[in-house]
Amino acid sequence: MSTAPYAAIPEPPEEYNATTVLSRLMDGLGFRYHWATDGLTEEELDYRPEPACRSIKEILHHIHNIVDMVEHSLKGERYQLPEPSLPDGLDVRAATLASIERVSTNLRTAEPSRIAEWHTLFRMGDQDLQFPFWNTINGTMSDAIYHVGQVAAYRRPAGNPIDPNANPLLGVRMTQ
Repeated sequence: MSTAPYAAIPEPPEEYNATTVLSRLMDGLGFRYHWATDGLTEEELDYRPEPACRSIKEILHHIHNIVDMVEHSLKGERYQLPEPSLPDGLDVRAATLASIERVSTNLRTAEPSRIAEWHTLFRMGDQDLQFPFWNTINGTMSDAIYHVGQVAAYRRPAGNPIDPNANPLLGVRMTQ
């Protein structure tokens, strides 16, 4: 079993509030990402169902950038678009899981009243765009989950399906 973060979903927060629910959403993303990316080979990372589609590796880079966008929103920082290229040699899986974990921790410990202060800030060319945090929830956070589903779906025709014992409802890998 992998020792990377999110092999299992952490214990839930003790109370339900806006920020702990968002934290748990990120934990669910982390668990799904962990198992959707576990054990992928270089050959599988290059897989794309057809030439016009992103490869699994390109999707993982996009997911990394999406999580980075969420982190920027929580810090009140502007995110530059189009998405930046990731540095050569970056362990994208480890970096993304670490980012998801940071975002979850920051949300879990944030005061719910602060959500109104958070904004999604983008710089596109010479134009600055600002959206309420609602757009982060229905936009970037939801988009990350969507793309993890793509990776899970692409794995099967690439020849390495996701571990069927990873149970997102329970947040653990079931043993046989």
